[in-house]
Amino acid sequence: MHSPNKKNAIKNSFNKALPTYDGYCDLQLRVGKRLLSKIEFKTETLPTLLDLGCGTGLITEMFVQKIPHATFDAVDMADQLLVKAEHRLSPLGVRVYEANFDHLNIAKKFDIIFSNLSLHWSQCFNTLLSNLKSALNPKGMLAFTIPLLGTFAELRPLGHMDHFLDLSDVLQQLNCLEYDIKVAQVEEIKLHFESTRATLESIKYTGTNCVFKSRKAGLHGKALLRTPIHDLTYVIGYFIVS
Repeated sequence: MHSPNKKNAIKNSFNKALPTYDGYCDLQLRVGKRLLSKIEFKTETLPTLLDLGCGTGLITEMFVQKIPHATFDAVDMADQLLVKAEHRLSPLGVRVYEANFDHLNIAKKFDIIFSNLSLHWSQCFNTLLSNLKSALNPKGMLAFTIPLLGTFAELRPLGHMDHFLDLSDVLQQLNCLEYDIKVAQVEEIKLHFESTRATLESIKYTGTNCVFKSRKAGLHGKALLRTPIHDLTYVIGYFIVS
């Protein structure tokens, strides 16, 4: 569970990444595109959709293009990223606004709730899953990706790392909430970088560096950059449930 101070740190970390996010989010785009490819779109009705954690709206824009006549909401907790998202998405008819995942106050229900690498920032994942189920229409679906245990394994020996759930944790929580699990898949992605600086910049410039804090004596700044870290592992869970 994240404290209010931690939630503010997460928000600030993503806001600071505004100038660099779109140029460094290849991993986020890769994962988001793959999740979109797994969703079966039905076009006989005009669906209501929610992108939870839309960032700057890159994946949201692709989602809108797949179902151009849908009613679409896009939310995020990072207000600075939302400035860019609104510029990108408002011309497409998407309603963009700031919201904390754990305090969503949305009156309508959705046919599809989509979230790419965002739900793990919740203060209580189980409560969030319960709230999202209540926000779905009777035949609605929740499609999401999250990083799982093993993500950033290369950084773990160097300091404190936020806890990631493993696949069994997620499945247990989905089953307890009586979700019908359509897709539950895991993909391991290993990225290689030419230098430690490039490795660390890949997470700093997308705002995700807030999951890691060096606690090893003397291991910060230039000392950290001298530590050889040329690979980053992402263990990604893909889930579609109803």
